[in-house]
Amino acid sequence: MVATRNAGRVSDRRPAAARCGARARVTASAATPTRLALALLLLTALLAGCLGPGGASSGVGGERGAPALRIGDFAGHGGPVRRAATRLVLQGLDADARAQPDAALAHYQRALQVDPENPFAWLALARHEVFNNLPTGGSARRALAFLDKAEAAFGGLAKAPWRLVTPHFEGLRGVALLASGRAAEARPHQLVASRATVWADGRLDAAELR
Repeated sequence: MVATRNAGRVSDRRPAAARCGARARVTASAATPTRLALALLLLTALLAGCLGPGGASSGVGGERGAPALRIGDFAGHGGPVRRAATRLVLQGLDADARAQPDAALAHYQRALQVDPENPFAWLALARHEVFNNLPTGGSARRALAFLDKAEAAFGGLAKAPWRLVTPHFEGLRGVALLASGRAAEARPHQLVASRATVWADGRLDAAELR
């Protein structure tokens, strides 16, 4: 009896994935043909419990509803020149949200005159090109170039808080590639972007970036 209890303790100390796998095998073997569908559903549920969010199968940024960067949260970031340029970017996004694309573009360009390496200005400019200009004959190549500039200006995207901009880069790049007829290249980028709530509809409004 003691040996049985000890064996039970050893079994309980197995990794969660092993316990889930054992339960799944018992469920499958005990199922009768008429209950096979139910057994398969239980197996799926068990595996989901073992490998769900935070488990072995979830990757960085892989969860649905992931947050994404909003430029307004960084209005006070950097020195006086960076802050002044970022204020211009925010004014441009406000103009974009009011369906005033020309005024928005002027603000973004002015921001880059003040601070040529402002990452928020390049990002807003890329969004402007993708959603305001591409539908009316704009240049996907130009949009991708703006994204490259923004990515270089942000620098280490793997570091918080800049990794929050990843959904925007992936989503904008996906839309630009799709517009240029490169659907196969676009799909992986769009998939990553769609995990962020703000990209669930496949686009990024000015107010959502602001």
